[in-house]
Order: sequence, then C-alpha cells, then structure tokens
Amino acid sequence: MDMFWKSQGPLTIHDVQDWEGDHSWRRRRFMNEVLLSLEAKNMIRDCGFELRSGAPSVRVYEARMTREEYVAKIIASKGYGVDFMVNLAEAMAGELGEEKQTVLKKVKEAIEKVNKD
Repeated sequence: MDMFWKSQGPLTIHDVQDWEGDHSWRRRRFMNEVLLSLEAKNMIRDCGFELRSGAPSVRVYEARMTREEYVAKIIASKGYGVDFMVNLAEAMAGELGEEKQTVLKKVKEAIEKVNKD
C-alpha cells in the first residue's frame, strides 16, 4: 500500500512493477493477483483504463483510504477503544520527543474537526 500512499495519482501494474524493480512475467502475474486481492478487500479501487498508443490498455488503481484511516481500521478491528487511542497518542508523543500536551491538543483539535463534520 505504501506505493499507493506515496504516489501522486493512480497507478498501473506497470507502475507497481517499476516500484518493485522486477519486470518478469511471473512477478507481473503475482502483482496482478495482489492488486485484485487489495481491490476485493476495498483497499484500492479500479479507476478505469490508461490508454497507451501501440499497446494494450491497462487498468489504473488508487488507494481507497489514507494510511491513517488504514491504521485506525486495524486498531478498531482489534477491539481497542478510546482509552487505547489516548494512551497511544501519549506514547507516540514520547517516542517522537514531543510534549504530551502538544499531542493531546492536536488530538482535541482533530476531535473537534470530526464533530463539525
């Protein structure tokens, strides 16, 4: 998923192979299966086709969620609640060397933003 999150736009299987650095047909088949699996899990979505002159069209994919949304989904699926999120924010503040109050202020701002939406 990193390649989708780091990209400036949708990616083709050729883009994925360039990122991987392996252009073998076996790797292409494997990566096609990975892309189909990610699509089935609603991690990426099919954006249509990229038309290429003199070559077959290829499917184009993009991420359905941000990295942060993905991490939140994983945490929620494990049954962790609000207390865990607060403790995680405090622990991250310590790991990043930031003041806990600064992190908690940013968390509060994020909560206020969600409440407005």
